Amino acid sequence: MALAVTLAGCKGEEKSTTGTGGSAFVSAAVASKDLGTSEVITGVVESKEPLQASAAQGGRIVQLNGNVGDAVDAGHILAMIDDTSAKLRIRQAEEELRRVEALSIDRAAAAQRISTLAAKGSASEAGRSAAVAEATATQAALDSARAAVSFAKNEADLFIVRASSAGRISTRTAEVGAVVAPGQVLFSIENESGRVIAATAPQALAAQLKSGQSARYTAGSTEGEAVILSVSPKVESGGVVRVRLEVKTGGVLPGAIVQVSIAGDVGDQTIKRVPATAINLDGGGSSYVYLIKDGGQIERTAVRLRGLEGADARISAPFPVGASVVAAGGAFLRDGQSVKIVTPGL
Repeated sequence: MALAVTLAGCKGEEKSTTGTGGSAFVSAAVASKDLGTSEVITGVVESKEPLQASAAQGGRIVQLNGNVGDAVDAGHILAMIDDTSAKLRIRQAEEELRRVEALSIDRAAAAQRISTLAAKGSASEAGRSAAVAEATATQAALDSARAAVSFAKNEADLFIVRASSAGRISTRTAEVGAVVAPGQVLFSIENESGRVIAATAPQALAAQLKSGQSARYTAGSTEGEAVILSVSPKVESGGVVRVRLEVKTGGVLPGAIVQVSIAGDVGDQTIKRVPATAINLDGGGSSYVYLIKDGGQIERTAVRLRGLEGADARISAPFPVGASVVAAGGAFLRDGQSVKIVTPGL
């Protein structure tokens, strides 16, 4: 027992078929898949590799200079963390430097004076050597004090969070007064070195898409071209699939919401629409239908299921629009069996 359906470009008359047992079942004519139509999905522009601005030092945030959506230049100060302890270390290092500088001047002068006296025989060679050694040691201490000041200032600079390159702030994860840990990400910045569109598409549409396929996008008055980078194999909640496209032309900025137009079923003229009940699965999970040949004999024909739309299934199939398939009850049939198509009421 089975139902048969005639594939057509528009709705046609109802038909039924009888199996070998003679029982008749009503069938419905269905439309073929319209080719070349455009589907529109919504996405958000992102950077291929968004930059992250992190806290190099832990502490309490005392200032923030950026909100989501703000454009920033390279070097822009995004945040400042309480650097009271760092400033104290700078003051201490500078005080030590001043002390050692004064001592170095005194000991250098003393070494010069004793060396002059020793040359005249008015001071011992041992005294001259000791004075020179003290001056040399003080000079080494002076170099260390200068390095300590430089280190303290560099350490204080780590309490400032800067943008490493120009872009637009996409996320901010902290507020003034929050205590952050070293390495904690405070900002994400989308730059314009490479832009992608992160979008979701209905499962039925996603089944048609492939990497390298062209698309167009619009964002207000801005428009441009994009190319599909990837289509996720995972179906998310709500029956949608994640799609990523690379922006090829147009000045759209990271963070912009865009409408993406993708031509449906482009390049695949084998796609047709049949009732979902016409699809059968074999033991390995492969899809097939029963194609009705001339004379009513049925032929098991492998198809590729491209997606579901309501009660219909979109398939890639080797037979043309206008062919007839068994619309339901395939489990009761076998390859090569004959069925008879009849018109109800006749």
